[in-house]
Amino acid sequence: MARPQVRLSGLITYLNAPPLGRARAAESARGGDYRFYADYYAALRQAVRRDRTTSRDGAAVVAAAMNATAKKRPRYTDLAAKWGSVSARWGMFAAAALPPRAVVRIGGLDVSISPTFAEESPLGETEIVMVRYAEAPLEDIVIDAVLRLMERAYPGTVAVFVDLSCSHVVTSRERKHLHRYDSWLESEAAGLAHLLATAA
Repeated sequence: MARPQVRLSGLITYLNAPPLGRARAAESARGGDYRFYADYYAALRQAVRRDRTTSRDGAAVVAAAMNATAKKRPRYTDLAAKWGSVSARWGMFAAAALPPRAVVRIGGLDVSISPTFAEESPLGETEIVMVRYAEAPLEDIVIDAVLRLMERAYPGTVAVFVDLSCSHVVTSRERKHLHRYDSWLESEAAGLAHLLATAA
């Protein structure tokens, strides 16, 4: 029997859900293939990637907000403004090659991880960055879990998680000893794998 596969974003939704919302979150996590047209933030995701590999001045992100539909424009404009302040963190960095999608096997699940971009520090360290655009606030333990999975997916790099809605940037260097979450992650992933298997 094939192992269930979920995207990291789906696992985040599941881990952040309250106990009574776990079944619904599990169904959402199942996802399937990425569908550009169904992704509310698709144009913004593309703009952030383009910004990091071209002008690096936020212009692409501002343009995405200006060109958004009337329904999306307020949200996109807010995130574009926050991107301007968040991206200043990498002012002295250089764009690095984006590593390919990685899969972390944990608790009976294959978790697919696709970073948003990568940066090289003046000291030669590579930061692998994941940007989240959704509004729902995340528990600290969920952020730490994301950083740990990124550590496992891309060893030898610094994992960086950006929660753009609140202009929050956290790195694996700041959150030390993230391996302490491994057993918790195994248990949570096993629970999600069970829900996915029984719903199949």
